[in-house]
Amino acid sequence: MHRLVVSIARTLDLKRDRPRERWADEGERRLVLAGVFCTFMPMGLMGAMIQENPGNWTAVGLIAGFSGVSSVCWAASFIYNVRWLTLIIAPLQFLIPFAGFPRLAASGWLDRSPGTSVASMKIIMLVAAILSMVLGYIIAMRVARHHERRSNQAKAELDLASEIHRTLVPNLSFESGSIRIVGNSVASNTMGGDLIDAVVGPNGVDALLVDVAGHGVGAGIVMGMVKSTTRTLLRESPPLPKLLSELNIMLTELTRPGMFATMSCVRLKGARSGATVEFALAGHLPIFIRRHDGTIEECTNDSLPLGVDPNESFRHGTTQLRPGDVLVMLTDGLVEVQDARGRELGLATIRRVIAGAGKSAAEVRAALFSAARTHGAAIDDQSVLAIDLEGGTLGALAEPTMPHTLR
Repeated sequence: MHRLVVSIARTLDLKRDRPRERWADEGERRLVLAGVFCTFMPMGLMGAMIQENPGNWTAVGLIAGFSGVSSVCWAASFIYNVRWLTLIIAPLQFLIPFAGFPRLAASGWLDRSPGTSVASMKIIMLVAAILSMVLGYIIAMRVARHHERRSNQAKAELDLASEIHRTLVPNLSFESGSIRIVGNSVASNTMGGDLIDAVVGPNGVDALLVDVAGHGVGAGIVMGMVKSTTRTLLRESPPLPKLLSELNIMLTELTRPGMFATMSCVRLKGARSGATVEFALAGHLPIFIRRHDGTIEECTNDSLPLGVDPNESFRHGTTQLRPGDVLVMLTDGLVEVQDARGRELGLATIRRVIAGAGKSAAEVRAALFSAARTHGAAIDDQSVLAIDLEGGTLGALAEPTMPHTLR
């Protein structure tokens, strides 16, 4: 059920973030339209110039103006995203030249003398056409330089965002006593919304994995909020359900509707002979534990993601991690990667990869990323956090067993 909630919320969030207009700056819109007019208006002048008798200045102005204005209308329909306007422009492109202009000519409105010789008129039209095209070129260059400056600024900001992401979510290679934690987070964009972290607290070692909805800088900012809040809360080593509740309230109050995060966290206490694992989840994929004999166990829950309902309650469960066992947390960016035929990697394959990987947490992590890369291109952030105990060994592989559930 929680995967359905996550899917619906992500769809709504992506629709909300989709830009509706191609040009955000109204002044730039007007400048582009002016450039279009100056570029295409000379086509009308050239059309009049090739005529043996171009008529009077009124006729020349109407032809040149129609050429420029019709081009502006076509451009405006795309710049302002009003495509229906093309349904009006297209028939007028034929009606006005072939019906409107002949009617004006028949009425005698265009019969007045230009007061200038034909040769002089053509020279004037040629000069006007050249000047108009030059002005159109100048406007085009001005728009291009403006976009180049914005592009360079955006690139600098994206580079900074990428650097911030690497600082907030470094690769993990963490040891505390006999507990070994390894993790990697690969963003699908310059800045991702996944978080992996591990902290030594007064009540044990806390490891967590968070997946913020969406992509890019927006998701990365929320991820940074989650990390800073989590680090502050873990100073007091609160029970995991309380940690999730506090994060849930923070996200609900400080983010817009539709923004949410799923989370998986564990607290480990123990030594080389084994560790007690307390776990809690918020709308996240199961925590997988591959036992030393190769069996796969799952720690699951039915809680909503963080940021959906401020009154959501979270539960916790406990299990044991023994030498030779490997605990794995991952984000759905690996599960949902698609091959050329649109088929997802899927949880069943994830279980087989975990069961068949090498004996250490590092080997399991590497096998999962390799399976995802082999299956298809990443469309979402991909993160894996794996935990084992120093000195463990792996026995023969076996079929998965029933999952653990929260109490």
